[in-house]
Amino acid sequence: MKVLLLHHSLNSPGGGEKVCLTTVEALKEAGHDVVLATADKIDWGKVEKYFGKRFDVEERQLLPSWLLLPGSYKRIATFNSISLSREVDLSINMHGDVMFTPCDVTYVHIPTFALRNITNYYSESLLLRLYLAPYELVQKIFAKRYFERTIILTNSTYLQKIIRKFVGKRSTIVYPPVDVKKIFIPVNTERENIVVSCGRFSFEKRLSIIPEIARMCSSAEFYIMGSTGIKSNKILKQIELKIKNYNLSNIKIKTDPKNEEMIEVYSRAKIYLHTAIGEYFGISVVEGMASGLAPIVHKSGGAWTDIIEEGKYGLGYSTVNEAAKKINELLKVEEKTKKIRKIAQNRSKVFDKTKYKKKIVKIIEKFQ
Repeated sequence: MKVLLLHHSLNSPGGGEKVCLTTVEALKEAGHDVVLATADKIDWGKVEKYFGKRFDVEERQLLPSWLLLPGSYKRIATFNSISLSREVDLSINMHGDVMFTPCDVTYVHIPTFALRNITNYYSESLLLRLYLAPYELVQKIFAKRYFERTIILTNSTYLQKIIRKFVGKRSTIVYPPVDVKKIFIPVNTERENIVVSCGRFSFEKRLSIIPEIARMCSSAEFYIMGSTGIKSNKILKQIELKIKNYNLSNIKIKTDPKNEEMIEVYSRAKIYLHTAIGEYFGISVVEGMASGLAPIVHKSGGAWTDIIEEGKYGLGYSTVNEAAKKINELLKVEEKTKKIRKIAQNRSKVFDKTKYKKKIVKIIEKFQ
């Protein structure tokens, strides 16, 4: 079967990109032909840096290189794929936003069609509201019509409920793939009082609250690691200013780290701190758990409901003070920490990419 995968861009590391590339890998391994279409030209050097490999796959660039569109608008620009979709047996929208091109399957990562209704994040910036307003309007107007004609896959029960509420249609949960075996580090290895946070340096990840937590955790060393983009400098400056104002010496920042660098830090750490609120899944949380870290996540989103199941496989917090308190408690009681780390690591196996591959191939092959 010839399958078309549509994604806006693979040139910046993130959960959506990992899902798309793992889908390519799964379909190729299952013997299917894959056409990978993106708005911009794929930079395989960047892909190899964060995914660990390249793929011999038929590529299609949907927009001319001179047309530089912001990230969100690249997604809607994939309407250029109408003629391409006629060349294949099956089309899959891997970024998950509403498109003008009908797709057989859509993997929804973020409910762009309902963001204003479920979060007030965009109200923080007038410029951001103006920038996203036309895009959000298109998503809202065409959402029900688009999703009526596609099979919806999504990444958590948390997002599944949102989709059902705003679109009125059921979706199938396919947990995002995590290479658990690659980053698996035995819990019993010698560890330091290190707390790790990993994610894009963007506003929604809330990495800038870490200095506020770190000032209350003098016995811990914090590592903030993540990829950078156009808007990252502002977040980095916020973090650095807080470090300076609080006179902190227990925070280290690593921008755009290689996989080996991340794994090296994980191998020495005890705790994974997730700062985002209402994130729909949280691949980085599972990666931390697979590396033998005790997860501490905000009591919201898929990380809370699906990954650690509301405290069954880790700890939750609602405020900065509560997060600091949980960290201090874990660092004081080694046996409790080790127990949580073992439970969390075992839980991470549920999200191993082999399970994702089997499920996605099974779903796709129903179309044969």
